[in-house]
Amino acid sequence: MSPTRPTFVVDALANTIAWPPTMAVIFIGATTPESGWPTVAVAALAAITGIAAGTVLGIVTGWFLPTLDGSVGENVELTGHRTGSGNGSELP
Repeated sequence: MSPTRPTFVVDALANTIAWPPTMAVIFIGATTPESGWPTVAVAALAAITGIAAGTVLGIVTGWFLPTLDGSVGENVELTGHRTGSGNGSELP
């Protein structure tokens, strides 16, 4: 990734593109049940809707992953620091 396109810009673009179809899935799932549906059916639909919405969000934002995952050198250059997982594997 070049310094002219910071990670937060790509992240904002990824989220701008990913959230509309995700919200469409959520709204479809939320407006489907009628008032007479049993609670178990509504809960099952909610779980299915959540899985579907999460899948859509993950797939669309995943398209941007290669542009968000730069090398360590690029990350240090852009952020000014290195990060680790906190489990003793921090970078020197």
